[in-house]
Amino acid sequence: MNKIILYKLLLIAVVGAFMSCSDMDEIHQEYTEGGEILYLTKIDSVEFFSGNNRGKLTGILDNAIRVKEAVAYWNQMKDSLLMPLTPTSGIDRIEFNLENLPEGTHEIQIKTKDDKGNQSIGVTVFGVTYGDKYQATLKNRDAQKVEVKPGFIGIDWQIAPENSVAFEICYINSDNEQICNRLNVDVLHTEATDVKMGTTLKHRLLYMPQPTSIDTFYTEWQEIKVKLPEGEFKISSADITEEPLKNDNLGRSWGGHIDHLFDGIIDAGNHYHTGQWNDGPPLTFTYDLGASYKVTRIKIHGRPNWAVRLPQNLEVWTTDNIEGADIDAQVTDEGWEAESIAKGWKKVAEFHGGEQAPSDNIVDIVNFNMDTGYSRYIRVRVYNIWDNTIFLNMSEIETWGMY
Repeated sequence: MNKIILYKLLLIAVVGAFMSCSDMDEIHQEYTEGGEILYLTKIDSVEFFSGNNRGKLTGILDNAIRVKEAVAYWNQMKDSLLMPLTPTSGIDRIEFNLENLPEGTHEIQIKTKDDKGNQSIGVTVFGVTYGDKYQATLKNRDAQKVEVKPGFIGIDWQIAPENSVAFEICYINSDNEQICNRLNVDVLHTEATDVKMGTTLKHRLLYMPQPTSIDTFYTEWQEIKVKLPEGEFKISSADITEEPLKNDNLGRSWGGHIDHLFDGIIDAGNHYHTGQWNDGPPLTFTYDLGASYKVTRIKIHGRPNWAVRLPQNLEVWTTDNIEGADIDAQVTDEGWEAESIAKGWKKVAEFHGGEQAPSDNIVDIVNFNMDTGYSRYIRVRVYNIWDNTIFLNMSEIETWGMY
């Protein structure tokens, strides 16, 4: 009896297994109707590089010799781009250039296909494109300071905005040629030494929205007029240097020196100081303006609290050519003035301070002869000091001119 029951159970199991296999075959047949499903090699390491209303896709195919083409889909699969391929048995790099993409974020899917209709699993990547909206946010950099002299323009620039990668400057030179330079945005000062007066210098910034972007965006050109200053202006002390000539006094007593007169610092410890034997007065000192101007006036600042050591009476002489301008005669000699005139020096101003030292510690010499033309070199001839000593003390000299 027990054997009969066992045979029945085995029969039921065999029949059940047969029926299960039949059902699986029907399901498999349903999903493989027309042949087995074959998934091709998919593109690996997919990257998107943003551009101006466009983008670039890159990826890698490894041993994909059966692949004949790749297709990129976007805009919810409504738009696509097909690219024929001839892969090798090794590693191949592929690129898609997607044009006419609207500005914004895009979901892009890539599939590979063979010539039998088989395809790979889709690979999805997200990318951002840029356009007019991004362009509208870009700012140029402004000039903080512009200095124009004959044939020269120097510009101090503001710090460039974030994501700017370079800036361009174009100007017209003295030969009427346009000169353009592309510079790093870290450059904060530029100079052009052969610029044509009356022309326009233009500049713009270059931006890349992402470090790997395939396109560069440009701001609109911004212009700076290359024009000499009008009217009187103070000549920069940074351009002025000493020009020691024969028999000049360099004011090197008590820690002083003539170059302290042109460093922009008015301080008791920062001065020009005479006081050695045979220092005078009378005495002379000479300085170079760095360029030629019509000199209009000078202002001498005394050493603080020592107004009595300022010049009481002096002359100002100028020349535009220092070659051969040394004077052999001593400043005390009667022939000094005649030799100076013979060697091209012109007396342009005199100062007579009277009996009282100035309470503001300033000697302001404004009565310049403006008919003497352009000058680059200034020589001051001091006759005497208010306290009748040899200790001439000055802290700074400021010089004004015009073109």
